[in-house]
Amino acid sequence: MNAIGTQHTIDTFLSTDGSTEYIDDFIALYKPVAYTNEKITHMYNLPCYMTVTGVSIENIIPHYINKGRSFALLESHIEKTAAQYDIILSLRCDLSFNLPFDFLPVQEDTIYIPISKSGFTYNDYSFDIPSNTPDFPRRILGINDIMAYGNLSVMKRYSSILDNCINLLNSRRCLLHPECINYANLMYNNLEIERFLTEFVIVR
Repeated sequence: MNAIGTQHTIDTFLSTDGSTEYIDDFIALYKPVAYTNEKITHMYNLPCYMTVTGVSIENIIPHYINKGRSFALLESHIEKTAAQYDIILSLRCDLSFNLPFDFLPVQEDTIYIPISKSGFTYNDYSFDIPSNTPDFPRRILGINDIMAYGNLSVMKRYSSILDNCINLLNSRRCLLHPECINYANLMYNNLEIERFLTEFVIVR
């Protein structure tokens, strides 16, 4: 919360997958406006798609479902209360920040994705596809899906990634890789990408 900025008024919304560890601590600490901890079940069949060695396929769909459920909680709150937000920030719960966010003024059709203050990008990928692989572009790009911010309209498109996931895979716009699907979804939604500065680690 210090990294996001104690000078800001912050409302928290949470979606987890039937978690028991730390959920009570999170609720006590962050006092979310709304949360769901309903166990996720789905019928998506992903192993048929071209992927990359080391990708945890079983985590991809639950991750996207949690993005969508969190945003749905936010939308429901806005509908009930007419609350207005300058910035919508989507991020994982297991992050620890070393430096405060460098928030940029949000623009229409622009999403803000982090770059390290020390100069490197987080989890950005470029995969060269063999020339004998049909229907794929020769290079597939990926971009950080750990956090992003933007206005309400932009973050609605960002958070609806599950709605586009299978179409993007079927049309060979991406590999079965979370950062690749994330980048393909941003391009599908015609979003410009700007970088903001921060430093964080994932605490596992």
